[in-house]
Amino acid sequence: METILKQRLIGAAVIIALAVVLVPMVLDGAGIHVIPDIPDQPAYVTKRTAKIIKVVHDKVPDLPNSAKRLSRPDEQRAISSSPKSTKPDKRWSIQIASFNVSDNAKLLKKKLVDAGFKAYIAKKRYKKTGKIAYRVRIGPENNQFEARKLLARLKHEVMLNGFITTKNEVN
Repeated sequence: METILKQRLIGAAVIIALAVVLVPMVLDGAGIHVIPDIPDQPAYVTKRTAKIIKVVHDKVPDLPNSAKRLSRPDEQRAISSSPKSTKPDKRWSIQIASFNVSDNAKLLKKKLVDAGFKAYIAKKRYKKTGKIAYRVRIGPENNQFEARKLLARLKHEVMLNGFITTKNEVN
């Protein structure tokens, strides 16, 4: 027999075998899985009840001597204004773009300043190539939350995207 005829006969045999197996499953409904009704609340969940707490003491207990000593506002201000550590706090900025040409960076910076953002350019010299990258950033902010708000404002007002960074070198 020719090879084409053999292939057609084998294909027909495979299709008939699949039909013999699958058609009875479809017709008698054995292949259908019924999803049971799910109750609104499982039976094992109990409702929580509020507890009433009775106040035993109406007055605040006395403070220890060390806390009494710091109760004057001028002493509290002096303590809170003292530096907690010698490590400087993180400052958060948003980098919008990085250019090889300083004129492009200056143009974007001007557009951002005109839109009301505190924009600056940070220069980065690469040691291997000696090239300079001019990074356009806005900020810096004192905390990450403020930086996220600034990024959202940037996306909304000037349709630019950026990323938050803590590297704030200004050149």
